[in-house]
Amino acid sequence: MKIRKVLSGISFIMVAVLFSSTAIFAKESTLQQDIKKAVRATEPDVYNMKEIGANLVKNDEEMAMHILCGGIHLYNSNYAKKIPDGRVKITAKGAGVLYIALISEDEKLTVYDSKNQKIGNLNEEEELMKSGVKAGDIFYVQLPKKIQRIYLAASVFEDHQMKLSNGKTLIQTGTGQKEYRTFTVPKRSSISFEVETDKKGEKSYGRIQKYEHGTWKYVTKTFVMTDSTGGYAALEKGSYRFVLTVSKDTIYELNYQRKTCVKKYAVKKSKAQNISKGDERRNVYLASEKASRWYKIKKTNTKKDDVIYLSGEMNSGKLKVQIYKKGKKKPVKTVKLSGGYNDFGYYVLPKARGTYYIKVTKLGKAMNGSYEVSYDSEE
Repeated sequence: MKIRKVLSGISFIMVAVLFSSTAIFAKESTLQQDIKKAVRATEPDVYNMKEIGANLVKNDEEMAMHILCGGIHLYNSNYAKKIPDGRVKITAKGAGVLYIALISEDEKLTVYDSKNQKIGNLNEEEELMKSGVKAGDIFYVQLPKKIQRIYLAASVFEDHQMKLSNGKTLIQTGTGQKEYRTFTVPKRSSISFEVETDKKGEKSYGRIQKYEHGTWKYVTKTFVMTDSTGGYAALEKGSYRFVLTVSKDTIYELNYQRKTCVKKYAVKKSKAQNISKGDERRNVYLASEKASRWYKIKKTNTKKDDVIYLSGEMNSGKLKVQIYKKGKKKPVKTVKLSGGYNDFGYYVLPKARGTYYIKVTKLGKAMNGSYEVSYDSEE
């Protein structure tokens, strides 16, 4: 999950900092060795804490800030001095979805509620989530008898939020009914949504509405989303809301991404946009846009197998991409993109030098989405 990746990245940085002194003192004097021994003998108070709090956060960015400001807790082989029974108390500081994460080598932890009812286990590099948590609720994490070093982090994500922010991930609970979350598109953009649930293979359904003339109107077809497929669209400037349906009591992560796309492209072959080697051109088709776009690449070497890569993310309709060699009327390659998961095409150029034109055409009046054309060496 995306939240897990955020936490793993932060923990990597923190572990690197903790062990940086080893590299700094590659050649230690006797005094430096004595100082290090003294530091190791006197552990910081924040190690092996018996009680920790799960702060209320709205998204992964707030959780990351909480962790960087002391919200990740280290436990090592000396924990029994402070925690004889090995039970770490976690207090929820807000209402929502409890999120507990473990970073360790191979330790296994068990999580209990205040009535000593088991909620679940945490193995290395795992996370545990529980919905319906109230402010003040108590939970316990049982540490194993022997550990080397583990890190614990806990937060409570505010549930049933009504607004989306670009690039931020929420943890929410499904209601089994339509949920409405507003967002603003300041400029012509490509839009993507990812929904990942705690149930493998679970499907969720989304659609976008635009606010026009005092009413909300659907402007996209329905997205069917799973852990490996998202929802995509191209939208003009305006006020929108994402209508999402997730099965009741299912915990899920929701990520919203927006990328501005300047309305700059060539509709005539004679004015085709040049794509240099190692570069790409990304743009969108709004439902109202019709004209084909033209791009051009120049192959200047004869040694390498260079490649033109093509990809698309669409809400509806398809894209047709045709590649022409200069001076030829018929395309040397035609690719149709439907915009599904992992939908891409490519063309390996002959080793000879040459100039090629790429024509991108939308198929279907309602087609909208984004595409990318890139030119590079064969991977």
